[in-house]
Amino acid sequence: MKPSDNATDDAPAKDEFEQVVEKLKSSSSILVTVSTDPTVDQFAACIGLTLILNKLNKHANAVFSGKVPSTIDFLKPEKTLEKDTDSLRDFIIALDKAKADKLRYKIEEDIVKIFITPYKTSIDEKDLKFSQGDFNVDAIVALGVQDKSHIDQAILAHGRILHDAAVVSINIDKKSRIGSINWTDNRASSLCEMVADVAMELDNKIFDEQNSTALLTGIVAETDRYSNDKAAPHTMSVAGLLMSAGASTQLVSTQLEEGAGNQTSDSLKNDEEAEGGLLEIEHESVEKKPEEPIAEKIETEDLPPPPPPEPLSDDEAQAVLDESVVDDESPPDNKPRIMHKPPEFTGQLTANSESEDKHYAGSTDPLSNLPETPLLSREDDNDSSSSPDTLIPESEDDDAAKSAGLPDVDDSQTLIEIEKAVASPHLDDSTVVGSTTPASSGDSDLDAVRDAVLQAEETAETENPRPEPRENIGSTELDSNLNSNDNPPPPTPPPYLPPSS
Repeated sequence: MKPSDNATDDAPAKDEFEQVVEKLKSSSSILVTVSTDPTVDQFAACIGLTLILNKLNKHANAVFSGKVPSTIDFLKPEKTLEKDTDSLRDFIIALDKAKADKLRYKIEEDIVKIFITPYKTSIDEKDLKFSQGDFNVDAIVALGVQDKSHIDQAILAHGRILHDAAVVSINIDKKSRIGSINWTDNRASSLCEMVADVAMELDNKIFDEQNSTALLTGIVAETDRYSNDKAAPHTMSVAGLLMSAGASTQLVSTQLEEGAGNQTSDSLKNDEEAEGGLLEIEHESVEKKPEEPIAEKIETEDLPPPPPPEPLSDDEAQAVLDESVVDDESPPDNKPRIMHKPPEFTGQLTANSESEDKHYAGSTDPLSNLPETPLLSREDDNDSSSSPDTLIPESEDDDAAKSAGLPDVDDSQTLIEIEKAVASPHLDDSTVVGSTTPASSGDSDLDAVRDAVLQAEETAETENPRPEPRENIGSTELDSNLNSNDNPPPPTPPPYLPPSS
């Protein structure tokens, strides 16, 4: 689609348009730039044209050293625009040709390797020389630039770029004379519309969602959503072509409104900071809560676990054990009874916690209440004077026995001999109980006692005979021929074998 199709008598415009198309077709390294104070249309046209040229396998670079507005952030300008022209210069590696035979390169992932085959010699880094070459630019496309002073400073810093490359100027309302080719079309709604016309001449299938969205952004911004006089029939045709390639008018309009709102707030903020003045700060009212009691704070706070108790010494453990043993009558105390170390005992361990003087005081067992005085030394309560030969308690003093008129007693003497020595009263009996034999001597007395025991056993068996075992009731006597040959035992079952798998 050519812009001159809608013109009646504008032959020069046709020639300039065709010159722009031919120059871009013949150039391999192209620099695209805008004015020092670009509009949204200029940014969008610069990004869209750079994407289209790179898609045509051109080496295109977009340069703008100023600040990019947030309005076009959705176009991702950081991936297209560059701050300087360093990428437009060649890097030169020089080597004496007498040492080089062949040159080749190889790309491995993100690395480009250059191989130099030496010729009858060896090559090291001392043989190589490195330098920056000239700017590799065939054409410069200036969008919306009216004169040379409006060109970006990053390009003006290297004046040789403008001198060596062909400059192509594209404008809408004013005709520029800064380049060798100056194309102006005051009937176009925007620079993006003009770039779309050029792209259609380069390749009518070049549009995609990314570059068409960028070009539609400039058209929507300049026509105010197709609501002003710039929205001509040709403009609507180009917009329809871009939307058919994937661009969305609604998306572009929404992004422009949001970006314009953010840019306005940023500009107002910068103006206030530059001019100074009074800035009021709003503070949220915070109601002071009543202070909680200290006890509740301690309960609600996460306290660290208490440290482990230190081990007790032997004396402290024994003291804890003594305090834990209390009488039954004493009230229970609240002392801790946790023992951190097993106690050690050095004395005699008894099962009774009472003192020795009360050991037998409260017992109800008559056998456990031992008398304080031996039974042999106690006088008879009924007749205290009937036994003149009452024995006295044993004493360590031998003089006590002599003073009582008792004879000396030897440990080897028998009971009969001791009784005779002390003149025991029961020796006056002429016979032993249960025996008719007089007790004349020690041997006869023993025989008499033995006979008396045997006689008592015979008498007990006669008077109280041992009961016969009770007859079995309802039992059956076993057959005497149970294990005879007539009744052989049952055969032994074969051993159990597990089933085969």
